[in-house]
Amino acid sequence: MITRLSAFLQRNRRVAVVAGLALGAAELAAVPGIPEIAYAATTVIGVTAAAAGVAVSQAARQNPASGLIADDRARTLATPRTGAELLFALTALQALALFAGLTLTAALDGQVSRLGLIGSLLFGGMLAVSARSLPRGVGVILRPDGIQADKLTGELFVPWDALAPALPGPGADPRELTLAYARPELVRTTGIVPDPETLEFEGMDRARLGAAIHSYARHPQARHAIGTAAEQERLRAGPDRAGYGVRPLPEPPAPRATVVRALSGAILLGGAVTLQIELDPRHPVWSLFALLPGWIGLRQLRRARADWRDRRRPAA
Repeated sequence: MITRLSAFLQRNRRVAVVAGLALGAAELAAVPGIPEIAYAATTVIGVTAAAAGVAVSQAARQNPASGLIADDRARTLATPRTGAELLFALTALQALALFAGLTLTAALDGQVSRLGLIGSLLFGGMLAVSARSLPRGVGVILRPDGIQADKLTGELFVPWDALAPALPGPGADPRELTLAYARPELVRTTGIVPDPETLEFEGMDRARLGAAIHSYARHPQARHAIGTAAEQERLRAGPDRAGYGVRPLPEPPAPRATVVRALSGAILLGGAVTLQIELDPRHPVWSLFALLPGWIGLRQLRRARADWRDRRRPAA
């Protein structure tokens, strides 16, 4: 069931985004007339979407795909996209509708809802920053001319000539790889990409992905076959992954990436704590919404701490 849900979301991603926006707008429009029903709807749908997102994410972690998806017409090999981050975005959208509704209700009564304002700013900011990823998701696409990486807040393109011949290193998260660049000036980014050396993906065995990137970096003559069924099967059967993941990162993370992670983590975690403090004890279920920014904030802070430790390690 979880696999079917993930596949359905990926096939109908844009429809899901439009439906989520329409639903949130309808719930917000219903607040002046039937506030309790509108708040109940946002809570039930938001919590359900969050639970489904956790289930999809866990299923992808426990059973990652062993092969890349080939598209012969587009000549690409791509990592699977699970739709988990879309479900979390729909959760944030429902939370935004809820807290914007509280703000609207208070304003109609000539009052100010601190809870509504804090929640609206927190979840509205999260959605604004990640809006670029909603129609496409997060993942990696290998092309004959380079690597396209769709990240949560931007896009990254790495020509093959920019890569060093070293094997990609494991990232701070099991769904990340860290690249080593011989010519970093060739790398192109759009949006917010504080860590252009990091690839993010879902539902994929990172050892397989790292080995495929390493193979194409070392063997330019094989790149023309990217996207073909024969190349997909060749990568599925190999190359050898022995010892992968033991090697340290190619180089310490950039200071800018560490600062961005630390600041964003502190803002999200602080916002989640403040939201919990302001919550009305008569609605304890609403506290579940604060778990999403709190979890993301803690994750960012842990990654910033790992970056800081990597920069302090002795040079090899």
